[in-house]
Amino acid sequence: MSSVLEWELLLEGQLALEMGPWPVDIRVLNGAPVSFRYWVIKTGEPILVRDPVVLADFVETTIRDYLEFARFRDEYLRETVGLGCQH
Repeated sequence: MSSVLEWELLLEGQLALEMGPWPVDIRVLNGAPVSFRYWVIKTGEPILVRDPVVLADFVETTIRDYLEFARFRDEYLRETVGLGCQH
């Protein structure tokens, strides 16, 4: 088990005890895939921010990387399964 996974599981377990019946899902975003990072930025809320400037850089980089890759993903989906994608 990686140290990141161990940390995620430990924090998730501790937070689940505090949250009661509400589901908890903790993930370290630094090494996560771009599409997952983008989805979290778009729909989630950070629970731990040590440096707001680093967070702003992370958000900017994630959005840039996601949008740069989106056209390739959209083209692939259109060609393989006939799907149009929205961002």
